[in-house]
Amino acid sequence: MKKYENIALYLKKNIENGTFKEGDAIDSELALSKKFNVSRYTVRKAISKLENEGIIEKKQGKGNFVKHKGPLKIQGGVSFSSEIIKQGKTPSTNTVEIIIMDPDKLIKDKLKLTNGEKVINIKRIRYVDFEKVSFENEYYPYSLIPDINVSITNSSIYNYLESEKNIILNYAEQTIDIVKSDEMIFKYLGVEINNKILHVNILSFDQNGKPFNYGDAYYINNNFQLFMKVFNN
Repeated sequence: MKKYENIALYLKKNIENGTFKEGDAIDSELALSKKFNVSRYTVRKAISKLENEGIIEKKQGKGNFVKHKGPLKIQGGVSFSSEIIKQGKTPSTNTVEIIIMDPDKLIKDKLKLTNGEKVINIKRIRYVDFEKVSFENEYYPYSLIPDINVSITNSSIYNYLESEKNIILNYAEQTIDIVKSDEMIFKYLGVEINNKILHVNILSFDQNGKPFNYGDAYYINNNFQLFMKVFNN
């Protein structure tokens, strides 16, 4: 890795983990050149890279700052990928684990499984415009997606279920709260342990009222809005 790329990576990681928040000034060129023992030209090259990626903005006479972005809106109970695309942004996913396992009592009850039924546990990191936004730890009945693979989980599972299995999301029950980051969240999102993070627990139901997805999502975006529509039926 080139020296300027190493500096850019350092800055990007500190933005992702919240050390530098939106609107914050990053380390000065002089401080970075001393920290990495490089010329200020090399530092400027790193900063220009992040500026071109829309992460940092220069303010004349003031320095370099983490760029403000418009709020990221996620509508409760719908496909993450579909919602991000609607906002003109680019969603992407990194599947870090797929496990076929026996469910514990909580998961078995939530998904209304019979004795002996297995589940698929999928852990994924979600990105918007190539920046980490969330970590998901979810469960699906194995019988629903026995052909599960990374090409499915790295795109939209909901879209796959609708197009290939005729399983259509009807509604979802969600619980939203603020929790403290733990070792798992630190591992996948880089949020320091005990720092506060937005947590969404979800249970999704298909067109027949049958639960098919249960799990948790943790969001680190500092400009995040959860959008929900409430109907009076």
